[in-house]
Amino acid sequence: MRKKYQKILLSLLIILALIIGGGLAFLKSQAYPANQESLQQITAAKQVQNQDQAFYFPANPDKKRLQTVVFYNGALVDSQAYGQLALQLAQAGFDTYLLKTNLDLPILESQAAIKLIEDKHLSQVILAGHSLGGVMAAQNSLSLKKGTVAGLLLLAAYPSHKTNLAQAQFPVWSLVGDQDLIIKKDAYEDGKHRLPKNTSYIRIKGGNHAGFGNYGPQKGDGQATITPKVQQEQVVKILSQAFD
Repeated sequence: MRKKYQKILLSLLIILALIIGGGLAFLKSQAYPANQESLQQITAAKQVQNQDQAFYFPANPDKKRLQTVVFYNGALVDSQAYGQLALQLAQAGFDTYLLKTNLDLPILESQAAIKLIEDKHLSQVILAGHSLGGVMAAQNSLSLKKGTVAGLLLLAAYPSHKTNLAQAQFPVWSLVGDQDLIIKKDAYEDGKHRLPKNTSYIRIKGGNHAGFGNYGPQKGDGQATITPKVQQEQVVKILSQAFD
């Protein structure tokens, strides 16, 4: 009888392992790796540091600002796909961290930004995120000590129903490409009720959902008429002007 139960248990464990393995394989097949251009740019930039919690892009010392950008990747998008954007932010004077998330899913690392900020004793932080990463950034902004958050940058993103930032005292920027066919427009409009009244809403002409990173076309997205670099330059310009 005991051997029978052991065989049943072993069979269940094998089935469970197959289910988990199949799930991981499926997620991997749906993932968006950073393209070669982004990886080459990160490799060429000798100052970039591959740390435990994030990829760190030190600010240009000649333009260094007080603010630090802490960035969440989009769902199933390799953090390094935002390397070009991070390099531009660093060149503009912002210390920038691209958070590493388990399985490239920010929802599995929902406290990653908070942990990094506390571990490194950062202040004047601009929390930022793309798509699902923006949801996590918005959520984290409510959990940090008053005065820590210098701003919230949402790229093709909006706060969840559980995150009400209507009374937030820090600036918020919401950027969306006018060719973005991924973002749920009704949910995006509804999310505006949970953001401060003085939130800056910017539509990037010719931009799409994937253009905030460098990972190639995204299934279901619109066709961009500008390059990702141009789309990302507009992000950097907005932050630079805000903190001049």
